[in-house]
Amino acid sequence: MNRSGTEYACAQGWGFFDGPSDSASIAAIASWKANAVRVPLNETCWLAINGVKPAYAGANYARAIGDFVDRLNRAGLVVILELHWSAADTAIALGQAPMPNRDHTLEFWRQVAAAYGSNNRVIFDLYNEPFPDSNRDTPEAWRCWRDGGTCGGMSFQAAGMQELVDTIRSTGATNVLMVGGVQYAATLSHWVANKPTDPRNSCHIGLRTSRPTRATTSRRRGTSTTSAGAIHRGVGTAPRRRWRCKFPWCSASWGRTIGAARS
Repeated sequence: MNRSGTEYACAQGWGFFDGPSDSASIAAIASWKANAVRVPLNETCWLAINGVKPAYAGANYARAIGDFVDRLNRAGLVVILELHWSAADTAIALGQAPMPNRDHTLEFWRQVAAAYGSNNRVIFDLYNEPFPDSNRDTPEAWRCWRDGGTCGGMSFQAAGMQELVDTIRSTGATNVLMVGGVQYAATLSHWVANKPTDPRNSCHIGLRTSRPTRATTSRRRGTSTTSAGAIHRGVGTAPRRRWRCKFPWCSASWGRTIGAARS
């Protein structure tokens, strides 16, 4: 499940979590038969840059996240740490950018990997929902996704997924990695062809199906995930919409119709 709050409370200057983060709340999560909790992070809070309030940044932010990760792990839950909000240059990260940036994101992952690289109950989700090239499924979008640099529809230098993988592995971290595709991690049309090289061969698709798209309903594209390995990290729909799950892993018990539930 996704436990939101840690991506925005710090940047907005009023806390670390939005709601309880104590052992009782974690016990409740475990009682729902969850086996993993996704914890979204804020780049500028972690790095204590660009004017984030010191009380909620740097060592204070890292300590709050670390204590939460420890409590989740002790409860038997795997933790997925993912970069949710980022910002280039001198801006505070107050929303989602189309891609990570070369100004700060490499250092963010260098530090996170150093902190959790020996914990095999922590998975790194490199970037929440990439949408380069004005949210299109184009050769330029996939080039930007993999290699970064100057990208269509963006005013900053993007950090590509290969750079992020290289940065994490340079620390000696052995964690499983998740990498979502383009169009808010819902399109996988060229994921396998552009898969980042990982010396540990542990780089997997982070798939989000929050709306029906060609990538999430096409059998041809859906089967492309098999060769790469996929971790499904979000199921839901846009408001007032219903659609039928067409993936082979949708069981009769829950997958007939994905309706009001949202990740």
